[in-house]
Formats: sequence, C-alpha cells, structure tokens
Amino acid sequence: MHKDKHNINKKNNISIDGKEILLCVISFIVTLSLLAVFLIVTTLIPRSKIKDNMVESANNYKNCDAFEFAENGKYYTVKDNYADTILLNVLWNMDEDNPVYSSIDTKYHNGEYDGTEYGTNVGLYLAVNGEEPNTDYTRYWHGSVIFVRLLLLITDIAHIKRIGMVVAIILMVICIVLLIMKKQYNAAIAFAAGWVCTRIWDISNAIEYQAAVIIAMIITLLFIIFEEKGNKVLIILSVISGTLVAFFDFLTAETLTILVPLATVFLIREKKGEIKEVKENAVFMMKALLAWALSYAAAFIAKWSAASLITGTNKFYEAMSSVSERVNGLAEEGDMSPVKQIFFAVFANISTLFGGKDRVSFGNIAAGLIVSALVLFSVYYLFRKEKSDKNKSIVIILFIIMSIPYIRYLVLNNHSYLHEFFTYRAQAASIMALIGLLGTQTDFSIVNG
Repeated sequence: MHKDKHNINKKNNISIDGKEILLCVISFIVTLSLLAVFLIVTTLIPRSKIKDNMVESANNYKNCDAFEFAENGKYYTVKDNYADTILLNVLWNMDEDNPVYSSIDTKYHNGEYDGTEYGTNVGLYLAVNGEEPNTDYTRYWHGSVIFVRLLLLITDIAHIKRIGMVVAIILMVICIVLLIMKKQYNAAIAFAAGWVCTRIWDISNAIEYQAAVIIAMIITLLFIIFEEKGNKVLIILSVISGTLVAFFDFLTAETLTILVPLATVFLIREKKGEIKEVKENAVFMMKALLAWALSYAAAFIAKWSAASLITGTNKFYEAMSSVSERVNGLAEEGDMSPVKQIFFAVFANISTLFGGKDRVSFGNIAAGLIVSALVLFSVYYLFRKEKSDKNKSIVIILFIIMSIPYIRYLVLNNHSYLHEFFTYRAQAASIMALIGLLGTQTDFSIVNG
C-alpha cells in the first residue's frame, strides 16, 4: 500500500524544478517556431491559385451586413461576417513574393473608397480587385490563414466554415468514445453536455468561432491519452495549448483550451479515486493554468516583437491600446457606465447561452437559471450519495474551473459584453464542470436497488 501511494505521488509530483521549466520553454519555442514556419510556407501559395475561390467568397460577402442572425434573431446564431472578411482580407494581402514580412506585418483594406467607408465586407471585395491594404492588423498571429489558404485552393469560404464545424464534431465524438472505452461515463456525459448546451454546430457561422473549439478538442484528446503519464506531461501540453490558441484564435473563447482538458482529467481521476487532497490538485491546476497563460501571453509578445523588429516601428503601442480598450472601454449604448458594463458582461453571456434575442434578456436569464436549477437539484435530491461517500476535494476543484469563464467576462468586460455572441461559448467549460460535479455527488446504481 505504501509503495502504491509512493508511485502515485511520484507520477503526480507537484514540485517543480529547473528541468521542468526548461522543458516548458523548449516546448513553447518549438511549437511557436513550427507554427510560424507553417504560416510563412502557406503564404508562398500564389494568389493566382486561390483567386477564383477568393473572388467567389468576396462576392458572397459584398452585400452582407457585418453581423447577421442565422435564425430567429437569437444572439447565439450571429454570423460574424466582419471578422471573417478581415481574416480573408489579411490572407489575400500576404504576399508570396515577400512571405516573411507580409505574414508578420499584417494588413487589410477597411472598405474606405472615395471618402466613404463601406465596411470590411466591401473592403474584401476591393482588395481582391486590386486595392492596396490601408489598415494595420498586426496584433494577432492570424494562424487560421494556414488552413484557410490551403482550403481556398479547392473551395470557397462557405464550404471551409462547414469543414471546420465537421472537424470539431468528429474530434468531439472521438473524445467521447475514448472516455466511454475507459468507462469514464461521467466525464463523457459532462463533456458532451458542455458542447451541446453551447451549440457546437453554430461554429459553422464564422471561421473566427472555430479555432478555440477545435484546439480545445485536440488538447482534451491528448490529456485523455497522456493522463496516466503524470502532471509534468500535462503541464507541457498546457504550454502547447496556450501557444496554439494565441496563434490561431481571435480572442473568442480562449479559456476553453485549458479548462475543458483540466475538467476532463479531474473527472477521470476522481473516478479512479486519485483525488483526495485539495492542495495537491489545486497546485497542479494552478501550474497548468500558469503554464497556459504565460505561453499565451508570450506568443503575443513574440508577434509584436517580430513585427516591431521587421518594420522598425513600435507595434506594442497599438496592441496595448487594444488590450486597454477590451478592459476599460465602454460600449456606446445609452447610460452604460463602467460598473454596469462589468455586470452586464456576465449577464449578456448567460442571456446568449439561454437563447436571448437581446444582448441582455433578463427573462431568458431567469427562465434558464430556474429551469436548470430545478432539473439539477431534482437529480441531486433523487440520486445523491451518502454523505460519507462524497468527495469534497473535487467540489472545490470543479467550482474553480466553473468560475473562471465568468472571471474572464468581468476582467475583459468591454469585449465580453460587445462580443457575447461568441464569448458565451467559454461557458462550455462551466457547464461541463457543473454536470461533472453533479455526477460525482450522485449514484444512479440505487435505481437498480
């Protein structure tokens, strides 16, 4: 017994040393370097090879609004044509004759023509038809260009968006099947519930929505496969996750890429009886979150540094101005005050989750929360475990995971309020943690006597 306990502690060692830090740094450098190389290589694809599908895509967007409802006026169905046309615009202005410079110092045409600004949808049309870019957009890596540019060789953006959604769903199914094969039924149900409740199929409405979801699926799959290798491997995967989402994502639901994998691992370990002490698991979680966050931040710093170096101008100023706006900026809506916006950022995301047709629909919030509470409490009341069988440690761990998306909404309140139609998906991790928590505190075997 003492030997088994020693092996578990060794596998899940919560200490950290210089070698681990070095491995994390190397993992970050290798991952980001490979991604940057892939971006530069795909920039070498000639514009002439993708022009037909770019023209078709530009024509499809030309007469669209920047934001459109796909169905019923519900905010979770918003199609973000604004972001997609900027991505395609940036992609088109990456020049195969100067791949390194143009893939780092990224620009697009904002749609201004003859003194009138028509919007980015028209801007894409103008860019494809020969107008030079007039707007800097170096603060993101625009990593989605790698796959979008490749797929533009064979199809247009409408089909590319569907392909991304299908890939995400296939990865989701693989994760669920793998969990079931491991007899991790609670984790499988919680994982599926998080994605279904946030309508994973709606990521077909914009390329922008897809990166965070697909990366979350891939990292979760790797967490499931390598969970038994111990915490050190999972922390390295956290580094890779933070790097990937900074490279590919447009600040949509980035926390999915660390919270969903962590929730999955903790549910797996709870079922295996490996979660006993809060401290040990909390330390591992904090390490993984820190590894992810530092890698995420470092990837952006690397982009801004590279752009500043090759252009000879300070790209940090514009980037940090954007960060400040996301935190301190105010929506131009009536009597919106800083305090009101902070709270409404959370309300807006919950409202969207429950199908609100307004940015903040208190009716949807109240109805959604009441129905959810009644269902969850009924299940708990009918199938709750005996007090002596409950694991208090997993309650604390999953509650922390559940809370992080809402902390994100509070901190980036301007961004979370204005863009709740995609940031609401971060709640997939909260839903997963909540359903998983319910599963750890109930016992359905009593149905069979």
